[in-house]
Amino acid sequence: MIVRSPGELKRRIELGDSSLREEVERGVSQFLYIITYWMLSRDCTIICYMVWEQVSSIMQRKECINILIVYLVLLQTTLIAQTQDSFSIGIVQADGIIIPVASYDGNKWTNPWAKQRDFNNLTIETTSDIPRTWLVSNRPISQKWFLQHFRGRLSEVNVIRPIYAKNHCGESWGLLVDMPKEPIDCDNCCPFPKVGYALDQNHPFSKIAEIGKEDLTYHEVLSLIQQDFDKLEASALADIPQKPISAAYSDIIKRISTTKKEPSIERLYPVYVSTNRTVFYFEAVKKYEIPDYCPIISFFRGWVSKNKTDGTSTLLNKDYQLTDCDMKEATFLKPYASMKIDERIYVFANISGWESEEYAIVEIKDSQISELLKTFIHGF
Repeated sequence: MIVRSPGELKRRIELGDSSLREEVERGVSQFLYIITYWMLSRDCTIICYMVWEQVSSIMQRKECINILIVYLVLLQTTLIAQTQDSFSIGIVQADGIIIPVASYDGNKWTNPWAKQRDFNNLTIETTSDIPRTWLVSNRPISQKWFLQHFRGRLSEVNVIRPIYAKNHCGESWGLLVDMPKEPIDCDNCCPFPKVGYALDQNHPFSKIAEIGKEDLTYHEVLSLIQQDFDKLEASALADIPQKPISAAYSDIIKRISTTKKEPSIERLYPVYVSTNRTVFYFEAVKKYEIPDYCPIISFFRGWVSKNKTDGTSTLLNKDYQLTDCDMKEATFLKPYASMKIDERIYVFANISGWESEEYAIVEIKDSQISELLKTFIHGF
């Protein structure tokens, strides 16, 4: 009886089933779908060899060759489609340098661009000198990029040459483009000023704009997060006396614990997932003024999903930190743009902390927010 699945085929070959050769020679064509399926998997070479060994006649070996041709055509078509669907995103510095931070290869997000270990002993004068390992889907660096300025305008810029960008914040390889340099109004400032982000293909995206306190959504989100904020804060304050702290700081914590403070939202950004659903990223704080001491800050951030059909709102990923006026323990996120690819929603965002600057791709799912890629740019 003919085998019906790739798994059965492989098991019978590995076990040396004596009846398999006869079955294969009676109906090699019936194996087309099985072999082609398997050849598209990681076991392509192994299964080709196994089936070849089971076939004795020249005619049937020719048919195996035809199957291989089908596989190669399918593979080429897949690679072409992935190349056409691939694109890269870069952050644009005020000095006119684009640093690629994320790439979509037609299937997944990655960042093949130069890492810190790649910086030494390299001579890269033209885009053709860029190592192939830095490229997405082995596609040459695009000479044209679509720059979305933070101030709102969208423009096209052209690559002049690769450049090794080194400043007081760090170092990285980038692409110098023909945009006017922006004035930098600080000395030795970190992070190094950015003016926008750019895509190397004209892929559609939606800019994400911050919501102000005058918007009704601001008050809806504030009301939804308040109970969770209070619980997380109370838990953190209760845990502090269990740690070695000074008497003065212990007194401060006691005073905070008995003080009722209303939160305020510092940042609120909407991501429009569909006509019926919007997801909001928020950062909220409670600020406690302490005489002769740096203010204590309760910091709460996360995502809220709002369903317009039934009017329900759900608090998704959340994070809490108790810190002080330097906000050293806090992590901040600023979403720049959302993109829809194959019915999935992705957000390109900046993630910053006390000593680092990173760029991330996060995916908006039904019940959670997943971080798919994070690229470190500078440490301070």
